[in-house]
Amino acid sequence: MNKEKIKSWMKEKHNSLFLLILLFALGIRLLYLNANAAVWWDEASYLSTAKHWFFNVNYVPNPQNAVFFPLLLGIFLKIGLNELLVKFLIVVIPSAGIVAVTYLLGKEMYDESIGLIASFIMSVFWVSVFWTTRFQPDFLALFFQILSIYYFWIWYKHKKNMNLYLAGLFLGLAFITRTQSILLAGIYIIFLLITENITKIIKNKHLWITGIISFLTVLPYLIYNQINYKNVLAFSSGYNSQIVSNTPFGWHILNFLKTYTGFDAISWVYFILFIVGIVTLLDLILGFDQIRKSDNIKIKADLMNVIIMLAVLAFFIFYIRVAEDRWIILTAAPMFYFIGKGIYYILGFFKNMKISIKVFIILIILILGAYSQLTTADTFIQQKKDSYLQVKQASIWLKENTNTNDKIVSNSAPQMTYYTEREILDWGENETVFNEIWDKEKPKYYVISGFERHSDWVYAYPQNHQDILVPVKSYTIDGKQPILVIFEAKH
Repeated sequence: MNKEKIKSWMKEKHNSLFLLILLFALGIRLLYLNANAAVWWDEASYLSTAKHWFFNVNYVPNPQNAVFFPLLLGIFLKIGLNELLVKFLIVVIPSAGIVAVTYLLGKEMYDESIGLIASFIMSVFWVSVFWTTRFQPDFLALFFQILSIYYFWIWYKHKKNMNLYLAGLFLGLAFITRTQSILLAGIYIIFLLITENITKIIKNKHLWITGIISFLTVLPYLIYNQINYKNVLAFSSGYNSQIVSNTPFGWHILNFLKTYTGFDAISWVYFILFIVGIVTLLDLILGFDQIRKSDNIKIKADLMNVIIMLAVLAFFIFYIRVAEDRWIILTAAPMFYFIGKGIYYILGFFKNMKISIKVFIILIILILGAYSQLTTADTFIQQKKDSYLQVKQASIWLKENTNTNDKIVSNSAPQMTYYTEREILDWGENETVFNEIWDKEKPKYYVISGFERHSDWVYAYPQNHQDILVPVKSYTIDGKQPILVIFEAKH
């Protein structure tokens, strides 16, 4: 793209606004890049897996974790990049990329205005801002997911088959980043079954080629699972536990639709607009039986977004039955499109109002919502920024006071593996097992902390065996009561 084309592109107001939103999103995320003092359990699990693969650190990867995120972590750490730069590349950049693709998808589904509103809300979305400070794969996966939806939609709208192939590629990448991304395949199938003739779908060779592209992208991951866990679907083990344990349906997950808009009084502005946006689906509902014959692409966009939201919510409510805010984040983009629709639906009642006044009202709504979102994100970040700091401090001390072959007993295995690069053993399920660990493995240090669960006998053991376990280091949160104690073994 030459300078003249760039200038021409920038002169178009929607493009310049989009660029400003994107830079704003990146700036917010850079502001909090170094906010946290230590990594959490899940973060450390991915980081320790990366060090296991690329630095030969003794660690057992969690089969429930997909492989692409720790693979990227390992590659970047191996070439010598520091922790902050790695986070910037595979967490912050994809998080900002989601803002960009949200606009592009919204533009194709509805128009530039809806796309801009949705991308702006995504730029300040408290879940995104908060979790972008952490080494989590959710936003890399979401980036691939929305890219896949974007290219699927471009194919559906413009019938360019190469875009369908790209949709399949990014679906595969999303799956090997976070396996729940397989929901997209079901979403596409449901959408096509509703909008197209089934015979036409089956005979479409490009859909079959797309399926093959997705499968080939995922195949190395399946082979890895078979080699390491003797089960190509090893990642599914954790998903089945809620069903087996008869956990009640997770109706509480619906609460996220409100909390996504924030927690204070201002947040009700976004939530009410979302509800109004849902009201605009009346045309979809009334014309549902004629949707195959309809040429109204916005109605079909509504259908796609409704299917996305219902599929994700149903998966977690009825199957997984528990969720965190980041787990159902695929519902955020449709939700923000509906907020945009809600704004324009209300403004549609004021046909004689000047455009400048309408723009001013939209800006006030977005700014108020952004204040609520960013305040929420900042509050959570500040509350959590020092959590697990003592585990990191203890791990650094242990690394400085051990040799590479020394072993440590701790129930904070992922974090301590990442920071110490030593083999970490747990305390065992009972005292008999612990004594076997003591005799066989001969660990040098033993750690008890209030950050992880320990059996009652673990807390009593050092007191009852002062001749073999001597406290050498302790860490506190308030400067008074120890939260973590390191004991040296006297073998």
